[in-house]
Amino acid sequence: MKMNTGEPMLQTAKRNWFTTIAIVLMVAFLYAFTGYFGLFFATPPGYATAIWIPSGIALGAALVWGLRTLPGVFFGSLLVNYIVTQHSGISSTSTFPITVGMVIATGATLQTFTGWWLIKKFLGLNNLLNYPNDILLFALLSGPVACLINTTWSNTALLLLQINPLSTYLLSWFTWWIGDSMGVLIFTPFFLILFASPRKIWCQRILSVMLPLGISFSGVVLVYCVVNYSGVVYVNQKFSWQLWSVLISGLFFCVYINIILLIVSGQKSIAHVSMRKKKVALKKEELKNALILRSAGEGIFGLDHEGYITFINPAAERMLGYSEGELNGKQMHNMVHHSYADGSKYPQERCPIYLTREINKISHITDEVFWRKDGSYFPIEYITTPLPGKNKEGGNVVIFNDISQRKETEIKLYKMAHYDILTGLPNRNSFLEYLTKQITNAEITQTMLAVCFIDVDNFKQINDILGHSVGDETLKVIAKLLKLVLGEAGYFARLGGDEFAVILEDAQSLDDIKNMLDRIILAVSKPIRILDLEINISMSIGVAAYPIAGTKPEEIIKNADIAMYHAKESGKNTYAFYDESINRKVKRRHMVDTELRRALANNEFKLEYQLQIDAHSLQPLGLEALLRWHNAELGDVRPEEFIPIAESNGLIHQIGYWVLNQACNDYKKLLTVYHKQLLILSINVSVVQLENIKFLQTIEQVLHNTEMKSKNLMFEITESALMRHPEHTMKVMKQIQKLGIPFALDDFGISYSSMQYLKVLPVSLIKIDKEFIRDIITNDNDAKIVNAIIQLSHGMGISTIAEGVETKEQFQLLKEMGCEYIQGFYFSKPVAIDVLLANPVLEHPLL
Repeated sequence: MKMNTGEPMLQTAKRNWFTTIAIVLMVAFLYAFTGYFGLFFATPPGYATAIWIPSGIALGAALVWGLRTLPGVFFGSLLVNYIVTQHSGISSTSTFPITVGMVIATGATLQTFTGWWLIKKFLGLNNLLNYPNDILLFALLSGPVACLINTTWSNTALLLLQINPLSTYLLSWFTWWIGDSMGVLIFTPFFLILFASPRKIWCQRILSVMLPLGISFSGVVLVYCVVNYSGVVYVNQKFSWQLWSVLISGLFFCVYINIILLIVSGQKSIAHVSMRKKKVALKKEELKNALILRSAGEGIFGLDHEGYITFINPAAERMLGYSEGELNGKQMHNMVHHSYADGSKYPQERCPIYLTREINKISHITDEVFWRKDGSYFPIEYITTPLPGKNKEGGNVVIFNDISQRKETEIKLYKMAHYDILTGLPNRNSFLEYLTKQITNAEITQTMLAVCFIDVDNFKQINDILGHSVGDETLKVIAKLLKLVLGEAGYFARLGGDEFAVILEDAQSLDDIKNMLDRIILAVSKPIRILDLEINISMSIGVAAYPIAGTKPEEIIKNADIAMYHAKESGKNTYAFYDESINRKVKRRHMVDTELRRALANNEFKLEYQLQIDAHSLQPLGLEALLRWHNAELGDVRPEEFIPIAESNGLIHQIGYWVLNQACNDYKKLLTVYHKQLLILSINVSVVQLENIKFLQTIEQVLHNTEMKSKNLMFEITESALMRHPEHTMKVMKQIQKLGIPFALDDFGISYSSMQYLKVLPVSLIKIDKEFIRDIITNDNDAKIVNAIIQLSHGMGISTIAEGVETKEQFQLLKEMGCEYIQGFYFSKPVAIDVLLANPVLEHPLL
């Protein structure tokens, strides 16, 4: 393995040595041969010639083949100078010619090395001499500068060896320097052109530089020969300035021609290289563009001035459904752009691609279609750019994209922005846009327009009790039912939550609107089935008619909303039209809401107490705390008005806490005057308070702070409030009852009386509403109802109390019916705590 590995290296080394020896021998031969020939130009007296060709060959060989040529320079110079000295007849000994030859050969070698080093240092050995500055610097360094070495070395040596006298030293030095310089400046370029690399570049100068230079030099030689042998001047006998001047002038002319030709050829080479680079770059750019064209995701095709396809990329062919090359040379408009999306013909003269060529202007089209080979079409966006050309014959390029996915996304985004995801109905944004447009149309046509706000009654209970999934399904069913009812008669939308809206634009009168509203309410009057559940629903509808309820979209919407809330306050499951009376009620409600928020801070609430009497002993059973509110702006506001508002805005919790705390503190004051410990304090509580998870904690806190005993406290809750969330409410009532606080069921008989709940309610007392008591003497039905309530309550072990008793006859009749307790003006009006403290009425029977 080692032998096999080493043998090629040895063979390579041998070849390198053979090459080097061959080069050395060739350089030595050329040096000696041209040196001997150069003696032909020698001019006496002296030992120099007007041009020394070997100096140019020596430097050229060193620049081409490197410093390994220096032995060849040395031996060539030694040989030629030995021969010259031997034949000159000036040798005094047999070794003298060798001595002279070695001295001059040393100078020639040093000069060659110096020239090589200067070129390497300041120009670089691979310099192609293309630029004028490089050529001039090369001429200066290789000729006049480098040739100072051998000229000075050799002339000084000849002087010391007494071959040249001191008197001719400067002249000999000058002619020697000129001769070496001329040889380098003329024949070094010769040598480089013949042997330097890269050959492709240097060979180009054979005709442009070498041939003209050779002709010029031959001309100079010819002139020299004619002059030299004409007999005018005898060179071998004496020095001739005339002959030398002719020769030097000719040689300078050659040098000048050489430099000029090198500069010209260099510029041509630069231009050629630059052009070649541009061609290469252009080719690369073409390949790159072709690659980009083929790799582009966009469809791209080019058209000539008549609209025929000149090129088309794979993406375009793929999108259009054609195979490679199938569309080349075809009329583009007839193949892919012949019709609109609806199938109607697309005239070419209207086509932006055609017009681009006519008006010479870029066009960007965002919404057109191209037709595939199979006859289907797809939406595209394209840019068509005209190409330069005379007389509109340049054609154009079209870049297009398939925007099908973008169109689908736009449709989805539009639906998301304008349609309700759950029901598929138009959403609030669409509703507002459509309403604005229809108001404008109604204004122009002077027709009626009605906006109906629809709210599902008690929908929150469906979500809270049955879950949001049932609530969502309920909304879907409602949407379907109302769409069937409305048909094309109105624009139906879901505004959000359980709110819907309808725009009735074809109604001729209010009666037409009422008929449609009746149909809507009737459509949802029957129970609907959702996930095996039977659900009863109802709707409250508010109606605002244009132009009666307003002329602006915002105004009409606001008034329809106001009317809808009025429908809810009217008992729900009905509709209400907006009018000024409703507007006044809304403004009043707003004022109450606003002032109610400041009432606690301004200390505007107070409590009054009304006695509750034992009908048989006429002894006081207890007191009911009644909340009163007097406001500077509103005057006296009844609880029936402000309590529902407090429940809706959340202030009921703060107000309820104040009532409970104040009543317990007042009761504590009463105990300092009256000593009956079994007197019951009744306080009304809201179902909203019962729904608050902190209410039980609030009760315990107040009882603790006021030292109130729970057995002296009773909470009154209305029957209607109890039925709002019966299961939850009864659960809380039982927790409160465990504290020792009983409950009274207020306003019994006027709302949701349910025997099923009554038998399980944790109530100790039923209050018969004053609506039944007022006409009990004159109205047999009221008397029968009151008697039935009393008997029913007794049958269930629950006591009764009648409120609103104002006459002796009412009291006597109730007593006869078996009603245990009485409350009303007949015995006592509600009074402030100060009156109770000053009047000892609680200590004695009232009658």
